[in-house]
Amino acid sequence: MIWHDINLIIIDSESFKRDLRSVVELSFTETHKLLRKTHEADILKAQQEKYDDNDEVNHSIRWQVEAHLETQFEDDSRIVATMTLAAIASLTESYLKTLKSWFDKKRPPNAAGYKGEGALAKLVSEYAARFQINLDTLAGFSMVREVVFARNALIHQAGHIEDENYLKFGPTLIDESGRVNLSPEQCSGVLKQVELFADELATTLTELR
Repeated sequence: MIWHDINLIIIDSESFKRDLRSVVELSFTETHKLLRKTHEADILKAQQEKYDDNDEVNHSIRWQVEAHLETQFEDDSRIVATMTLAAIASLTESYLKTLKSWFDKKRPPNAAGYKGEGALAKLVSEYAARFQINLDTLAGFSMVREVVFARNALIHQAGHIEDENYLKFGPTLIDESGRVNLSPEQCSGVLKQVELFADELATTLTELR
């Protein structure tokens, strides 16, 4: 039995999507729930503290405590977003590398490598050169790009968007403060788009076998 008889590309695609849901989404959802629950408990505790509402100093202290708790929740949420987006980006880049490896004999890679700023850009160049596949035209790939942009912004700029390419791209994974973040609703939408890309790429490469 040769590999043409078993579509290993589709198997890899299903495995990749399973990891996104069973590892990434589950971890993010449960962690975010715990953060929210802890935050709400802290806010309730602060509100139950006995202050003299007629005392301006005490009123100011209550406001400062609640404001601090809100900032803390946003910062903690951003840490979870960083880990989640980093995981999605890493899994996606690994997926792209795995699929192209099935063609190393039939369509060997250039020993000199491929140009691009960053791992994803180099993979885009390689797919274009080896398979004549423009990843940018595949459904869902724009979200893959944003995941990488967002991850980099969180890691290098604490969520502030300073990359001109990201600004031109049009960021969507942002919170009310205008910084990169990830809500449970956004996470679900991100994963749906990345899975769509996985299916599109698997189908396209299968036709080249």
